[in-house]
Amino acid sequence: MHNFIKYILFITISFIIPSSSYQGLLLPNNSYVLLNSDDSYLFKKYILLNNNIRSNISSCLISLPQDISIGAFTYNYNYNIQSSIIIIDYGNFIDSESEYTFSAKDFIINNKVFLQINNFLYSSTGIKYMSSHIEQYKAHGLTMDFNLYYHINSLIVSGFIKNYGFIINDYTNYSESLPQSHGLNLTYKPKHLNSIFLIQYQLFHDYNELNIYNELFITNYFSLSIGYTSLANNLYDGNFNDDLLTGFGLGFTTNYKEFLLNIEIKNLGSIGLINSISISKSIN
Repeated sequence: MHNFIKYILFITISFIIPSSSYQGLLLPNNSYVLLNSDDSYLFKKYILLNNNIRSNISSCLISLPQDISIGAFTYNYNYNIQSSIIIIDYGNFIDSESEYTFSAKDFIINNKVFLQINNFLYSSTGIKYMSSHIEQYKAHGLTMDFNLYYHINSLIVSGFIKNYGFIINDYTNYSESLPQSHGLNLTYKPKHLNSIFLIQYQLFHDYNELNIYNELFITNYFSLSIGYTSLANNLYDGNFNDDLLTGFGLGFTTNYKEFLLNIEIKNLGSIGLINSISISKSIN
């Protein structure tokens, strides 16, 4: 019975993200990542807008279907060093036969360093430690992300690899793999439109994902965002009303003095909505 219980979580979360194991490494940790799947977006946004980079602290709460929630706390030191603590709560599960109740959680510590190599070239390296708990079973892993950015005029071209590493210990003797991926990202700021466009193509072992994103700056203090993910192709159920906006997300960002508020919503069709709210505060 315990062997059956351990895999209920993976069946549940697979409806949202089609990968085999350690799904927490693929889930968003802030509102921007929810819509564009680019965890370096803020770094590139500061470069393209030529803004002064300031240290800040931020917190984010994301609510997913199936009673899954994500809480994240991040510290950015001038976007040279970024440290995050992420807690993913998959909720409580009940075995229908024994009525045994158990919970599942992931804890992720992520540290990332950004470097400027020359006037056009940047890089970033991130190391993530993940501790996953399902009932009394535990698994631990260590992964690395690497990005290389080439900036010319109003365009940043970046290549990346994500979640390359190893599993320290697994839930069972059955060998499972990390959700490794690699891809290409184009981020562009039009000359005559106060906006940023992003397109990202990411390849996993058994599927690929295309993300398209746009942030339109209405004023210096307010912007609107829209995003789309090709993962929607796996979420269609044949109902026109449910499928019409599946994979699309909308949001807005507003700032006042040292504070910034970012709220995003992503539509997963018949599965439901993902809601996210992020708040950050500059500290210098």
